[in-house]
Amino acid sequence: MKHMVLSCVKHSGGSTAAKMDEQLAADLTSWGLDEKCFIAIVTDMASNMNLLCKLTEEKYPATKHHYCTDHNLQLTAVKAYSGNIALQICNDAFPDGTECYDIVGALKKVKAFISHVRQLRMSKAKLDDAQRQVFAGKPVCVLIQAMKTWWCLTHMILERIVDLRDPIKDMFWQEF
Repeated sequence: MKHMVLSCVKHSGGSTAAKMDEQLAADLTSWGLDEKCFIAIVTDMASNMNLLCKLTEEKYPATKHHYCTDHNLQLTAVKAYSGNIALQICNDAFPDGTECYDIVGALKKVKAFISHVRQLRMSKAKLDDAQRQVFAGKPVCVLIQAMKTWWCLTHMILERIVDLRDPIKDMFWQEF
């Protein structure tokens, strides 16, 4: 089994299912590929992609639509860290509420802190200096910025914050 990118085309005025269907047919023809060779299409979950795949499965009966696993994981992770689901998980784990933490609020504060440090040179310099003092001889790490398309990034962000907790404390202690 082989896979290939047939083309990479910028669609002006948006990427409708009809335009992408036309492009797909043109690409198959330009490559001289028989429709029997076209057995799968992998997309995200956008409505235009779903419609494209419906058209594709009608036109090429051997073709099956599959959702991108990475996109599914990313959407699941975003929902897991959203207010309602995070609160439900917390309430299920600790029905009495004694051990429940504001996960969503904590994530917002972490992301705001990261954004602040990454945007201001002075803050970044203070964190770099604090790392050099706390972790003498080790390379300076940068804070990881959130991106909606990376499903595992929230975990990486929190892991980096935990790793840098002592330099972050030191950074703020220096100000007093």
